Amino acid sequence: MWVQLTIENELPGYLPCSNPDLVEGWVAIEDIFEGRSCDFLFCEDCGKTFCECNLNEKREDPSYAVLLEHFRKGGMINQPINYDPRYQVQRNGHHRLIAAYDAGYTHVPYNSELWGDTDWQGTANSEGMSW
Repeated sequence: MWVQLTIENELPGYLPCSNPDLVEGWVAIEDIFEGRSCDFLFCEDCGKTFCECNLNEKREDPSYAVLLEHFRKGGMINQPINYDPRYQVQRNGHHRLIAAYDAGYTHVPYNSELWGDTDWQGTANSEGMSW
């Protein structure tokens, strides 16, 4: 299930996006965790895609720590997660997703069409950001 929000209309647990023009909707992190990923294969130990083994792989990257601190301090995500609810597959934004989850958010903004580092260039909060 997705919900359309704006920065002015925030709900508890919903990670706000500083570039709302890019947001198609919000999706529950647990729904993403039940689906597939372009980055992860099914874990041979547990048979899941979004298991702790795979999540920990992203948690080891330096960008994860920066994002986690940013989200815990109330910072907004710049670019929505690239997630396609029709096929239940996440294509881009795994560090952002896991940092939002670990920061206590339940829902993340997504866009099923746009993805990559160029989607948000030139938007309100893009200066100097690489995620």
